[in-house]
Amino acid sequence: MTQDSARDAAHDAHIQYWQQNSSEGEKWQSAKDRFDAGFNKGWEDASNGQNDEDKATQDHEAQAGAHPREWQFTHGYRAGQEAQKSGQ
Repeated sequence: MTQDSARDAAHDAHIQYWQQNSSEGEKWQSAKDRFDAGFNKGWEDASNGQNDEDKATQDHEAQAGAHPREWQFTHGYRAGQEAQKSGQ
């Protein structure tokens, strides 16, 4: 599975979970940029043998600005790490 297809699958699972478990429903689609940025960074870090979630999150906040849903970046980062390590 390519990075893009693994990211899309992880993103879809993330959105589906929150649509079913949150009163905000469709608004979770807005998480795509943060989740995808985290996924891509997690994939890249895992490819380079790195796993520094805190630094990646801090760097993202410095670049994109603080956001109350910054955890979406972190979830994406973790999914990217996991997908790359499992060969998805």
